[in-house]
Amino acid sequence: MTEKKVDDTHEDLLDRALEAFDRGGTGAAIGALSSIGDPAQAGTMFDGLARRLYNSRKDVANMISVANAGIAFCFDQAKRAENTETATKLKTAAKRIAFNAGANCWPGWGDDGIYITPDDIQSGLKFANLSHDLVRELQLGLKQEANAACLIGALRLAAGEPAAALTEFRMARNASESIGDAARMLMAEGYCAIARQADNTAARSAGAEELQFVLTRLRELGLDEAKFFAEQLVTAASILLSK
Repeated sequence: MTEKKVDDTHEDLLDRALEAFDRGGTGAAIGALSSIGDPAQAGTMFDGLARRLYNSRKDVANMISVANAGIAFCFDQAKRAENTETATKLKTAAKRIAFNAGANCWPGWGDDGIYITPDDIQSGLKFANLSHDLVRELQLGLKQEANAACLIGALRLAAGEPAAALTEFRMARNASESIGDAARMLMAEGYCAIARQADNTAARSAGAEELQFVLTRLRELGLDEAKFFAEQLVTAASILLSK
């Protein structure tokens, strides 16, 4: 569910920000990124640093701190922007930071070396809801709507709110169906099946059958993305339904 947009030419800036983090912690890294002359580029760098802290350092707490700082930076710079185009770029960067940080607060990935706390999940929900709000404000379309709703659903499910999660997954499914995105529609249906299993122990058998049906259909699509979604569903079910 992550949205990645960091140009290879910016890797040196990320290296410097990470070096600043190693010298002086999150505050130093935030200071290094905030000093970048182009605010829109700085917004992108906040997203990149947050993801590096998660992927390379397995540091969820500081990933959340950097993401929050990046979002605040983007909003502040958007208010100061001289034109609508620049403000939109900054809000789009804030949306991306929020989505990726929210996704990285979800325990259903099963990533090695990552431990997600209940507080992290609540932080993820805040990020996911903000991302959804920005998708609507910026009118980014139904694919983004589906992604945002699915992320909220995933975090609701992890927070022990399967009924609320099911509502979000259904919205994601309907949005994906509207644009003819079969793979994402099936993924959302798979999460609906997992949510139904989590909501009612008596329904686990039926939900498991629904999930297997979805997995078969995803694999039959023959798309790399669909295969990834199928693997993601299997991993998520094993983690979230074992509680």
